[in-house]
Amino acid sequence: MIAVVCNDAGSAEIISSWLLLQNEEYLLVLEGPSLDIFNRKIRDIKVHSVETALAKSDWLITGTSVFSLLELEAIAKSKELNIKSVTFLDHWANYPQRFVRNNEQCLPDELWVGDNYAYDIAKKIFPNTKVVLEENAYFKSIKAAAIKLKKKNQYHKKSEYILYLCSPVADQANLFFGDEKYWGYDEHDRIRYFMLNLHKLNASAKKIVFRLHPSERVDKYNWVISEFGPLVSIGGKKTLLEEVLESELVVGCNSMGLAIAIIVGKRVVSALAIDDSECTIPMKELEHLNLIS
Repeated sequence: MIAVVCNDAGSAEIISSWLLLQNEEYLLVLEGPSLDIFNRKIRDIKVHSVETALAKSDWLITGTSVFSLLELEAIAKSKELNIKSVTFLDHWANYPQRFVRNNEQCLPDELWVGDNYAYDIAKKIFPNTKVVLEENAYFKSIKAAAIKLKKKNQYHKKSEYILYLCSPVADQANLFFGDEKYWGYDEHDRIRYFMLNLHKLNASAKKIVFRLHPSERVDKYNWVISEFGPLVSIGGKKTLLEEVLESELVVGCNSMGLAIAIIVGKRVVSALAIDDSECTIPMKELEHLNLIS
């Protein structure tokens, strides 16, 4: 029996896809954005408490969260019960900050990563923790789903919009460093920088669709519509993959969605406003807006 603990969207996508390939029984402990993701991919789910799931399980797998301690509480509890714990890292950034509980480091027994970039980062930061390279089942499923959607829909037609993937930059900076402008900008600065330099992309699409991060309020970017008018709109009514495939190109900062867009063959541009050395998406296909002339 596996205890599965997730809160944030990124790790929920990976672990739910991985879980569908397993033959072992599991108990789910879910909060936040992960609930919608598991409900979409695994029907008739039942959610348990951390205590209940661990009491009936042989080992634990968790994601990581930026604003929730759910996974870290589960890891700490698993150590008390002498139950093996594994965490699947879903990104390439902020690894040390993901494992801080009550101002102390709280690491699982193993770290799983889905690519060589993440493996090298994790080995360097956590030299005393076992790091395992495990295929990213979510990326694999995205490739397969994209092929099916392309056959079903006419995505080869000329796209009408550029997709911008939003990120809660200020909240993350404030959580990790106590300063919303720690990096010198926030998500609103990045959007204005992108709009100011939109012409550099030489895109044929004349509209921009802003897709919110799962943790963001629905009205957070209403100012974008007020400031830029009919040129922009708020997306999210379709799945991430559908909006990526419908778009001409995808823009963002350190969103996992940029990696998804690259995987399915889209042109992808980082819109970091100050210094692209802070970009944590490792794919070589990624373009950088501040380097486009």
